[in-house]
Amino acid sequence: MNVDPRFPKSWPGPIERLAERANPILVKEVRQALRGQYFRLVFWLTLSAATVIGMMVLMAASATNEPQGISFFSTIFGCLAIAAHGFVPFAAFVAMGSEWEENTYDLLVLSNLKPRQIVIGKLLAAGTQALLIYSAFGPFLVFAFLLGGVDLLAILVVLAASMLLSLGLSAVAIALSTSTQSKYLRIVAMAVLAAFLMWVTFVSMFMGTALVSNPGELSDPQFRIGLIAMFTLGLVFLSLPLAQACSRLAHPEENRSTPLRSLTYLLLVCGLGWATYLVSRMPDRDATIGISIFSIICLGVGCMSFLTEPERFGRRARLGIPRSRFIAFVTLPVQPGATRALLWFLCGGVFVWLWYIAVNAIWPDGHGTHGGHLLAPLVPVLYGFVYLGLPGLLVHERIDSSRTRITVRLLAPAIAVSGVLGPAILGFFLDNSRLSEFAHAGNPVWVVLKLWEDEVGGVKGSLFLVTTVAAIVLALNAVRIGRAVRETRQASAEARARAAALPSKSRARELVAS
Repeated sequence: MNVDPRFPKSWPGPIERLAERANPILVKEVRQALRGQYFRLVFWLTLSAATVIGMMVLMAASATNEPQGISFFSTIFGCLAIAAHGFVPFAAFVAMGSEWEENTYDLLVLSNLKPRQIVIGKLLAAGTQALLIYSAFGPFLVFAFLLGGVDLLAILVVLAASMLLSLGLSAVAIALSTSTQSKYLRIVAMAVLAAFLMWVTFVSMFMGTALVSNPGELSDPQFRIGLIAMFTLGLVFLSLPLAQACSRLAHPEENRSTPLRSLTYLLLVCGLGWATYLVSRMPDRDATIGISIFSIICLGVGCMSFLTEPERFGRRARLGIPRSRFIAFVTLPVQPGATRALLWFLCGGVFVWLWYIAVNAIWPDGHGTHGGHLLAPLVPVLYGFVYLGLPGLLVHERIDSSRTRITVRLLAPAIAVSGVLGPAILGFFLDNSRLSEFAHAGNPVWVVLKLWEDEVGGVKGSLFLVTTVAAIVLALNAVRIGRAVRETRQASAEARARAAALPSKSRARELVAS
């Protein structure tokens, strides 16, 4: 690298390191976007629309003596939301998909770029395009404040939330674009993404205008806490689609699952942490049961994506197992593998159940917590283990067919639906009103409601049945679980053997010096 001789001698090192760390994907994508017609058309179209519509709003409201800031802001923010929440994430989807369609992804792999660099480069490029749009709309928003009737702090909060939402939608679009290489499935994914972005854009326009119209909400401590929680969870959630995209681009022999599982646990802990804070201020047993069941359902949905992973470690994933026996055993649920995914769901579900018990014991809401209430969050864990454990028995080796992977993942909801509808249909033909009204053990909603109403006696048989079925599923998976534990122990022992075979740092320096 040629450096100006006027620079101090200590400068080339940091400059060279900065140049080496600059993401080449970011440079390539920003250059293509600024030279392409899509971004220029979107940029000037939304900016011109904002100018024309804003002038029309000002002319229509000039006859009144009321402040015009709110109406002008809602118009400008609507155009901004369409560009930042709609067009920019859609452009990120197309940019990632062009690597498959133009057969340029192989060139990226040959350039020794890691999947993380590719994904982050795509996201930073989308963020750069969004930042250009926000900078162009900045004077309009300042003018809205000068018109009166608009709080500056509310505008800043709405803009910060809008920027975070734009990044999150771009990350989701990139993850969705890496989910499949099939041309027809990509068309379906593009249509789904377009509909989703349209819905999110209109919701963001409504919420942003509502907050600016009622800036007094910002003085409410509870509202401020909610905003901080939203930004915290949003930043943590942003890492999930990025990790998903990196796992899709990674080599099949690498560990493609541990980052996703760990980040999901982190998001769960952050969400339950904020829920604990809110419950400590306003104890509510109904809210805690709702949060618990929602968290368990999210864990189950996440586990469905891990069910088709190969049972055994890949060659590169095997090298990443910790050397410590204790750490290797503790991190067993987050290690790759379909069997370990069941343990991941089970550990997460039990953690949510223990959180529910602890929170209601420390901060009761005055209604009291009985045995049925304490068991209510555990029931979805048992049902979920049954729904996920049965399809997991079908996975033994690597599944290369995307159709087979989708089929295995859909087996879990299919078993759940069959368990609910099957006895109800049978009860209809047998003229059994209890079964036809979905009051049976196959319906987890009915069992949870009965426990929540503290009618444990009415569901004892159902609890015994679901516990027995869960125990049977556990027994059927016992051999696979034992094999997974032995493989982890063996990989950890190999890691210790490799560490012992390597010379120490001091000995290595002596060998190099000699």
